[in-house]
Amino acid sequence: MSEPELLNYINQTRVQGFSDEQIRTALIEAGWGVEEIEAGLGSPDQAGEALEDSPRASQSFFSKYKKLLLISALIIIVLPALAYAGIFSFQKLNDAKEAREAEKQAQIEEQTRLAEEKEQQAAEREKEAARLRDEQRINDISSIQTALAAYFETVAAYPANLSLLVEAGQLAATPFDPDPNKEYLYTTLGEPPAYYTIAVILETEIGSLDSGLHVFSSEKLLNKEDILAQDQTIRGALTASVPGGLIVTELSGTAFKKGEEVGLEINRADGGELSYVVLTMEKLKLIDRLAPFSFSFTSPRAAGSYAVQLFGFDTAGTSYSGSTKLTVK
Repeated sequence: MSEPELLNYINQTRVQGFSDEQIRTALIEAGWGVEEIEAGLGSPDQAGEALEDSPRASQSFFSKYKKLLLISALIIIVLPALAYAGIFSFQKLNDAKEAREAEKQAQIEEQTRLAEEKEQQAAEREKEAARLRDEQRINDISSIQTALAAYFETVAAYPANLSLLVEAGQLAATPFDPDPNKEYLYTTLGEPPAYYTIAVILETEIGSLDSGLHVFSSEKLLNKEDILAQDQTIRGALTASVPGGLIVTELSGTAFKKGEEVGLEINRADGGELSYVVLTMEKLKLIDRLAPFSFSFTSPRAAGSYAVQLFGFDTAGTSYSGSTKLTVK
């Protein structure tokens, strides 16, 4: 092995990772002298020249770190792409989940709304059915009292029971309360009977009559026409005979808070007397039977503008009306 060969060997083995001690041992075993070995190990200039001349030396760094460089390149290029893909996939999954939850919540809200609407419609139908039953009761009591008056004119006494009115031809059939299907409670006093009472239970407020028990008698007659006309006026089926006949506290100039207490007073415009006053607003209905007439109620929980209608009735059955507007902010 010539000296250039020695230098080339030393440089190659160094590139391959052998230490000078390992190289020195290998050269001694190969028969090289110590001075030549030490000269070769300690000659950087000649080693550099040898390295430049060696194709393997020029490629040694890439050869040695090839895998590491490839792995690093993969890490630098692939990992961000994988991370972005992961984030994108997670976002899509999250968006899809949120969309499903929103759709599910919308379905629940729609089902709830439909259920509430159905329940409200059922309640409105039942309320209307109850009102119609009360109208029948009013008609029945009025017919019975008319028949009792005619019977008394003929016999000078009231019948012991209502079926006698049918036998006397005063009624075509004995009226029954529509719910339950039973005769009205009729009682007499005296022998022969000179006084009677007849009781009826109303399910709703109708005209000037509250819901609940009402007792009429030979001295307390039911004025069917007035009661039904008052009820139709309050429900808007009839126009008040004296529109604008009431002076009402003006509410439109004030914006009320939700749930705030509202108060107003009512008087006849001509200063006359009223027997009772009715206030209606949306589903709210209030009756005041004691003068001076006034109402106090809580404003709605929803913001908006609400029409407040007032109806007054005198002892002759004449109706008066007035209105104002309630604004809730």
